[in-house]
Amino acid sequence: MKKIFFNLLFFVAVYSFAQTATDTLLIKMQPPSFKQVVLYAAEGAQQKYVTHAKSEEGIFKLAIPKDAPKASYRLVFNPETMDYIDFLYAGKPFEVQFNPIDLKQFPTFTHSDENTRYFNDLFKINGLQQKMDSIQIEFFKTQDSNKLDELNLSYSLINTELKTLISQIENQEQNQLIKDVLKANVRVLPDKPIQDPTVYLPFIKEHFFDSIDFNNQNLIHSSLLVDKVMDYIFYLTVADDVKTQNDLYVKASHEVLDKIKDPILQKGFIQALIQSFSQEENVYVIDDLFANYYDKLKLELQNQEWKNNLQKELSTALSRKAPNFEFSFNKKQTNLYDLKGYKYYVVVFWSTTCSHCLHEIPMFYDYIKDRTDTKVIAVGMETTDSKYNWQDDVVQYPNFINVLGLGKWENPIAQSYNVHATPNYYVLDENKIIIAKPYDFQALEAFFDTLK
Repeated sequence: MKKIFFNLLFFVAVYSFAQTATDTLLIKMQPPSFKQVVLYAAEGAQQKYVTHAKSEEGIFKLAIPKDAPKASYRLVFNPETMDYIDFLYAGKPFEVQFNPIDLKQFPTFTHSDENTRYFNDLFKINGLQQKMDSIQIEFFKTQDSNKLDELNLSYSLINTELKTLISQIENQEQNQLIKDVLKANVRVLPDKPIQDPTVYLPFIKEHFFDSIDFNNQNLIHSSLLVDKVMDYIFYLTVADDVKTQNDLYVKASHEVLDKIKDPILQKGFIQALIQSFSQEENVYVIDDLFANYYDKLKLELQNQEWKNNLQKELSTALSRKAPNFEFSFNKKQTNLYDLKGYKYYVVVFWSTTCSHCLHEIPMFYDYIKDRTDTKVIAVGMETTDSKYNWQDDVVQYPNFINVLGLGKWENPIAQSYNVHATPNYYVLDENKIIIAKPYDFQALEAFFDTLK
């Protein structure tokens, strides 16, 4: 159990079952801190909705079809942080009680020896590995030779205990699902502590997927694969500057995707990664993933509508060149790209029917009008009725290039910039590259103040 990095998953699909008989899973949440739980079934990189239940008392009944795969399932109980508990469904009903506030507490199961064994061994594995991690951290900080010897001995004893436990699970556990999922939870740690952190991290990265079999159906039907992939890409790639960080993201993504040979499974992970990086509008990595992986999938595996919609959303992402559009300036027809002579450009979408705009635009004008290095193109999102108010108002803003955007949200300029609300600001550099997208005038003012 841990907190999920929820941006990395697709909680969009619905699992399809034959819908014959069902088993009831009784979920007891103590204390009853949340009023709803949602059950998901994993399929590669996707988390597919199965069912949900609501309760004021913290007692939830979930009906799961008997033909559901015997696999690991994810129960999400905190909709804001996406906290969850994973458990196994072995084809029969059971009851589980857990503490949503302290996920380190052992959940208790009734009528499920499988889950009891699984969690018992899982907690042992995690506990021993956490002890080894703690010793490793101390090893980094210690110079005293006697202390290093003590740490080495403690580490060795715990490592032996961990290997004995893993061997017992391998030899004694009869349930293949439990065995496979537990094995995948084992992290490959060095046999003895490593004193140099610059040596330790490459070791961890090199062996990160040693316990992972991307062809194993029990893992494909668990959330472990996507958890491991996302941990590798987002938590083991850290750099001080954006360019290096993005290069590390690309390298790590390639390393992971090249390990996945099944094209359908690979497609799911490609989409999950693209979706994840789109949250931060990281078009550098997204463009690479499209060019080197998604576009090389067989055509029948590609979803052109999904790709087009995403690329349209990212057409105005940071570092993209702003969409071009035409307008009249100094009594001549021109366009954004042909404007010259300024270090910065601001494209602002506003409307006379927007109260926030009527408050912000005058302040923005007073703030920016004396900046000789900046030109503002103000697009009025107006209807045929409101355009007369716009014509009266823009007289107050002679330093702006005022463009009438008839049709409001349906206006081609607004659509090319994905504008769905006003006011909406885009700051461009001299090459018309988008360098900032301030949320409001205060954010825009703060951005320009930093340039000083």
